[in-house]
Amino acid sequence: MRQLSGCIILFTIVTSLISCSTTAQLIDKSKTQYGNIKFYSERISKNNSSIKRIYASVKTGKSQSYYSFYPDKIVKTTDKAKALIYTVSYEPLQTTYDSDIYQKFSVMDSIVLTKGDKLLGSLGLNNFKTTKGATAFMIEVNYYHGFPKGKRFRP
Repeated sequence: MRQLSGCIILFTIVTSLISCSTTAQLIDKSKTQYGNIKFYSERISKNNSSIKRIYASVKTGKSQSYYSFYPDKIVKTTDKAKALIYTVSYEPLQTTYDSDIYQKFSVMDSIVLTKGDKLLGSLGLNNFKTTKGATAFMIEVNYYHGFPKGKRFRP
């Protein structure tokens, strides 16, 4: 009995230490008919409260996507194409665009990007990039030889 209570106390202490050491904090959570969206703010470090980025974790069915809002860009990664990065483009999209280079925003993309803009405004992060004037995603290759084996898919 003593060992069991000791294990429970140790587990509680370790869990609380790990949860306190993270630099990401949940700031918004919502559910749509297309999937679940969670927004997190990530600080530069535990000691520095400046926000490095805001990111959204989106689960739609069996797929997972991440949208990251930085001061200079907005990017999306998805587990369907782990080796690719989708960067928000502000260039006018031609009527006959190359679908290997550009991807139009889906309904879920529009929802997440709009919520992200509203969160950035409510947090007073005026130095972060917004989607004002955005037209589509520009597709870039992140890993030329495929997503690294054993590496966890993260934002």
